[in-house]
Amino acid sequence: MNAYSMLLISGGVVFIISLLIGGLGESNYPILVYATGITDDEMFFSNVDNVHFFFENLIVLIVKSGVLIVAQIFFLNSLFSLIGKWVKNHYVTIIITVLVSVAGYYLANQYITASFIHLNPFIYFDTWHIVDGWKSVLSNSPTVNFNNGWMILLSSGLLLFLIGFIPKRKRVS
Repeated sequence: MNAYSMLLISGGVVFIISLLIGGLGESNYPILVYATGITDDEMFFSNVDNVHFFFENLIVLIVKSGVLIVAQIFFLNSLFSLIGKWVKNHYVTIIITVLVSVAGYYLANQYITASFIHLNPFIYFDTWHIVDGWKSVLSNSPTVNFNNGWMILLSSGLLLFLIGFIPKRKRVS
């Protein structure tokens, strides 16, 4: 938790310093965002991708990306803590966490059209494609989106933390 809070604090300080030096930039710059399962009068239709899309402000996408990255860090931190509870060597814990994360991301992208894919936290590690909606086009499911992403990452991270708090049973001999 200390590392997580220090990362958040240092990231905030770097953001504030860069904001003071260079300004925020053009925060209203329009970025194309895909919308599956939603139709609105302000949306456009792409015959090439066979999806609807609209334009979102750059600042909104940056904030969404930041929230998703914080949720990803929380999930990875809880996964590392749980594995660290079972494996006492820190280097082995790091290697196992990386292997589980890479395998989870790979498998999530291999079975992207599965009906339960929105419940897999590893699908939300492709930050930009979640924020701009392309991952929902690839999965052919409107449930793979930013809102479900941060909720799934935080709730599964919390679940991993709670599992890590369950004490081990001592064997009576």
